[in-house]
Amino acid sequence: MEQIEFNLQDFCINAGIVGLIKMLEEQEDDTVYEIERSTLKVDKDFLLNTDLTNLYFKTLINKYQNICQLIRIEEKLKNICEKELEQKEVKVIIKEIEASLSSNRYKKGYEIVKEKLSFNFYEDLKELKSENTGSYQEKAEKVLNDLKNNELREIFLIKDLAYYVIKYFWKGVCFLNRQNSAKDPKEEFKAYFENPLKEYLQKEIKGEEYCCECGRNIKGSSKMRTSYVITLTEDFSRKNSNYWNFKPNCFVCPLCNFLFALLPLGFSSYNRAFIFINQNTSVKTLDLINNDIFADNELNAYQKFNEMINKITEKNLKQLSNIEVITNMKEQEKYDFNIISKTVLLKIKYNDKRLKSLSKKSSIKIRDEYLNIYEEVMYRILNNYQQYPLIDRLILLSLNDEYKYASASCMTILKIEGGNKMDYENIKEIGAKYSKDFIDARKKELVFQMLDMIKAEDGNGLFNLIANLSNISGELIPEELYEILTDNDKLKLIGYAFVIGFRNGVGKDE
Repeated sequence: MEQIEFNLQDFCINAGIVGLIKMLEEQEDDTVYEIERSTLKVDKDFLLNTDLTNLYFKTLINKYQNICQLIRIEEKLKNICEKELEQKEVKVIIKEIEASLSSNRYKKGYEIVKEKLSFNFYEDLKELKSENTGSYQEKAEKVLNDLKNNELREIFLIKDLAYYVIKYFWKGVCFLNRQNSAKDPKEEFKAYFENPLKEYLQKEIKGEEYCCECGRNIKGSSKMRTSYVITLTEDFSRKNSNYWNFKPNCFVCPLCNFLFALLPLGFSSYNRAFIFINQNTSVKTLDLINNDIFADNELNAYQKFNEMINKITEKNLKQLSNIEVITNMKEQEKYDFNIISKTVLLKIKYNDKRLKSLSKKSSIKIRDEYLNIYEEVMYRILNNYQQYPLIDRLILLSLNDEYKYASASCMTILKIEGGNKMDYENIKEIGAKYSKDFIDARKKELVFQMLDMIKAEDGNGLFNLIANLSNISGELIPEELYEILTDNDKLKLIGYAFVIGFRNGVGKDE
């Protein structure tokens, strides 16, 4: 059995390989491929005899259909059919449905498949829009049943995917070429990506030119341009000054060209972007890490990111290395590249329980804005920012009676920042004992003073203030407090732990 090898390269090829694995898994026959370290091997006969276009769109629909507008339209139609809604509300929903389904992309999609249908979809939609007798449920159900037709539903979903997903990865060719917008997307994909791949595999190419990605021989029609891939290379017809003697030589083979078409399958939808984790130590690792890492819609953006990082760090912590996170910024038509260091990965791993506890906290509304403590903590970890300014802000907020409980999570945040370098609970309890003899107004004033001294790294001033509080309260000064005189890092760790206890008093932070 002859096999075609796909080796890990740059992130575009790697994402394409992950996308190809998704397609191979979709057809549920694991005998046609195998993974060996940095290589994906696929049965050549499978590639030649399989309808790769159908498999591509089937996989793409299963991965991304939840972000398609058609799904939201179907939900609205189901609400009309199943719920007792006021007629005024129904008319508003029907107007929204009609406006969405009347978009050019749906109409062009309908024109492609209408000869295969036994009904006139837009006539049924027109009847629903003009319904005034109150029997709107029957008309809505008819439109909904139309959308269950395999041919119509598939073309509408493909049109949605082209608009919401594919156009952010490549443009200007195949069905994304404006001249081809009225043509069948499947036929265009087959002509531009699948057929060249199969033709290339069926004949032995010998030439002096090589694919710039994998090094395979290319010549003539097997030389594929990559300018359609967003931000990958320049448009040869517009700019060729980057090439020797103004002759572009940045061509790829049909196999790599096909992998570029699979870019959307390798990335995962994340908030307002697409994410790919380029952890290319092996194909298995790459596939595991990018296996629908953001599929859980119940989690917010940083919770999903936290889950992803825990998936990365769940094994082989000693061998863990920095990871490259590539973000497709959608509307900006660019990729953002970030490196998450091993230190950051381990910090998130070791603080998993603390971060999960913070994720369950409600946001704090500050005037017209909301402060999500968990998201702010995660943002600071991922960007290597200290947590102390956040702790300081929360303590100051808590001095306002309207935000009395803003400091409830401060000890958790301090432990995330400082690890296990000291006995925080002991220092916090000492601070709580010192505060018991002060009225609230005086306590707030002292908290202000202590926070100013910590920010100014005034260890002597803070120690003298605590010594005075010790005389008033009759409590001994713990040995750890002497460290603030000589170590600015300890000044912050110990100082904030003391202030948290002093502000919150005796009892649980919650």
